[in-house]
Amino acid sequence: MDKIDTKTRRLTLKVLSHISWPPGRLYQGVTIRDLVDSRTTDTGIVFIVGAPRTGTTLLYQVLTNMLDVGYLSNLSNLFYHSLFSGMVLHDKLYGDRPHNNFSSDNGRTKGWASPNESGKFWYQWYPKDVSCLTEEMLSGVDFSPMVNTIRNIQDRLKKPLVFKNQTNSQRVASLAKLFPDSVFIHTVRDPFPVADSIIEHRQRFLGSTDKWYSIKPDNYEQIKDLDFVEQVVRQIHGVDSMIDRAFQELDQDRWVRVRYEEICKNWPEVVEQVKGRLKRFGPVHGRKGASSPVIRMQDVPVETDMQKAIIESIRKVYG
Repeated sequence: MDKIDTKTRRLTLKVLSHISWPPGRLYQGVTIRDLVDSRTTDTGIVFIVGAPRTGTTLLYQVLTNMLDVGYLSNLSNLFYHSLFSGMVLHDKLYGDRPHNNFSSDNGRTKGWASPNESGKFWYQWYPKDVSCLTEEMLSGVDFSPMVNTIRNIQDRLKKPLVFKNQTNSQRVASLAKLFPDSVFIHTVRDPFPVADSIIEHRQRFLGSTDKWYSIKPDNYEQIKDLDFVEQVVRQIHGVDSMIDRAFQELDQDRWVRVRYEEICKNWPEVVEQVKGRLKRFGPVHGRKGASSPVIRMQDVPVETDMQKAIIESIRKVYG
């Protein structure tokens, strides 16, 4: 039943995205307004990155609910062809009201105002299903429509923007260069519950623990033929390492590393950390009427042979 509902939802969104306003579209679906670089100020951009199942969606929900920032919602995702139109429409309908949604399923949220990671928007410029972005891959890409779109959104909304897309974990260096006012938030988590969750999601959504789930790290070719338990543990380690190497090329005030456990136990402090990184671009205000998230961490007991194998693989990989 879950698979049927998911297919129906995807089909509905696809139809709506092609009939939604505005009908006039240019290159890659970008409108004339998107192509005109009219910004007057940069307000700061937050990119949330991290391995799957580490709390990236939860942090996205917390930040966009508690802070008055622009973000890509389920509504604005219908206009991923012309994101300026979608995000301005969202702003006109919802203003600074909170979405008050802290639940998700495999990164997907319910409700038009809830945050969306919109892979379709980013895939208009970045290659899909690759494990390592190279200069050769990106050298012929014209990123100006994407940059101008986001800059015009900043100029129109007059507030910081927050984006979360799992595959942006591969694109830190590229995005940092395209957006000098960007800040990256890297979520990390104890690898045992992460690995256990990824394996469960492989079985649930793909029908097999042997099928690859979510983002590929740049060491994918070296780990793709391993036993699924070690493969998953090395996937987590590989994504985190890939992000860490990209951070080494950035000024320290352009990135923050946040533990999932911190988000659950003390989310207000995490929010203040992010505000601190953005304050040089201007004030960041809270949302009126925002519900405080109630987050309960669940312990994952080591009961099965597979879970014991995860522990052994973690010791092997992490030392």
